[in-house]
Amino acid sequence: MCYPVVSLKLNNQAYRVRFVEAELPKGKRMSISEFGYNPNVKSIKMMRLNLPGEQVLYTSTNPRTSYEETISPENSNRPFYLSVWLKKRENQLCSCFMSSFDSCSEDTQSNAYKIKTDYRNNLNSKQEQTIKEIGKVLEKKSSEQSLDIYKESAKLASDIFKYADCIITPSARDNKEVNLTFNKNFADESLVLNRIYYCNPFPNDCGSLVFRVVKIGLVISNRVVWYNWHVKDNELLYTDSNLLINYDYNRESLIYPNIIKPIDDWHIGFYNQKKVKFQIEIEEDNILHLDKK
Repeated sequence: MCYPVVSLKLNNQAYRVRFVEAELPKGKRMSISEFGYNPNVKSIKMMRLNLPGEQVLYTSTNPRTSYEETISPENSNRPFYLSVWLKKRENQLCSCFMSSFDSCSEDTQSNAYKIKTDYRNNLNSKQEQTIKEIGKVLEKKSSEQSLDIYKESAKLASDIFKYADCIITPSARDNKEVNLTFNKNFADESLVLNRIYYCNPFPNDCGSLVFRVVKIGLVISNRVVWYNWHVKDNELLYTDSNLLINYDYNRESLIYPNIIKPIDDWHIGFYNQKKVKFQIEIEEDNILHLDKK
């Protein structure tokens, strides 16, 4: 079958969430492979876009979407790792297949609309019809809770990945965002793990999805090095007046690193129910070195 594959720059940050019972042991939390696709081929189950034992990297264009696409009742009280992925080379093209247009937002500022428009501009009417037919299989909903629920879509996706680096699917959680699923070869050769956040669970009684960052992992010499963080100089700035105030860690606030921003950028939070901006500093997590001989 001929799949309408289009080359796109696709320079969005991509996010992946992994839930855990507790912080990973030292060896695992320093390994890049723990934060990408499952390195244990034998334990990989069939999912919507992969056959059993097939390694693909499931990500989303927004961290909140990645969290909500992954969350389940048994995960709601668990901490998690959120990894941020980028292309190694900004100008490199990524061959993409998009499963649907109709499910994407018409908000011109949304990631879904921008990616959909770039992709669609490269198609003719016959190719659009082909996508609609393929999309019916890839996005098929089923009430069955059996191992074969993804049998059709997984087999089809596996074939598409012979021709495409990435399958783009609209998010069922937020139509302004899309899911980006990369095949193993493109993930290995063309993507880089930029940083990781170890986060506490969101409080059940709080509607806010401010990521409660405990530690930050940076990739150095092909290993993940973990850091604790704190507010730089313990100073905050009210955004409406630039009034400088001292940060009291004991007061109730939502002061955490903004995970969509670089570490050294200005971050936004809420303190005394007012919007503030601040910068953070990091220091290496010495706990990682306690077992050195």
